[in-house]
Amino acid sequence: AALGTLYILDQWRAVFPLNAPARMLGSTAVVILLTLTVYQGYTHYFVAWANSPETYKAYQEESASLAQYYNTHPFKGKRYAIADDYAMKPVAFLTHKKASYHRLETKAVAALPLEPSGAKEFSILSGDTSEVLPHLERKYPKLQRSPHYSTFDGRELFVIYTVPAS
Repeated sequence: AALGTLYILDQWRAVFPLNAPARMLGSTAVVILLTLTVYQGYTHYFVAWANSPETYKAYQEESASLAQYYNTHPFKGKRYAIADDYAMKPVAFLTHKKASYHRLETKAVAALPLEPSGAKEFSILSGDTSEVLPHLERKYPKLQRSPHYSTFDGRELFVIYTVPAS
């Protein structure tokens, strides 16, 4: 962009080598166009895209929020994240060397061994919990539900199910 701008200014100055007002007019026009370009880019990125719900969905708001929760809420006990591999990739990246958890596939919850003591925390990303929840409720009757919502649009992002230590 800078090379193109310099080329246009050089061509303009070549056409009007001695006419100072014409040279100033060309330079002013280029500065105005560059200012409008910066303004347009700013409004598209920081206003339109930043306030678009699709942007939050495209950039995995659920996974990023879960990772932030893991990083800011240490847990003494076993922590399980129940989600598919794709949804957990951002969580793994954002929690690297900061938080620990065990990832479980949805189908692996039924086979999870029942451990009588110790606190447990199960994180389920938003979506269908109908496969997972009956197994958890049957194994852990004292399950406590804590939903977490988007600060942007208020939709449910993930749910934390906690089993207190017995």
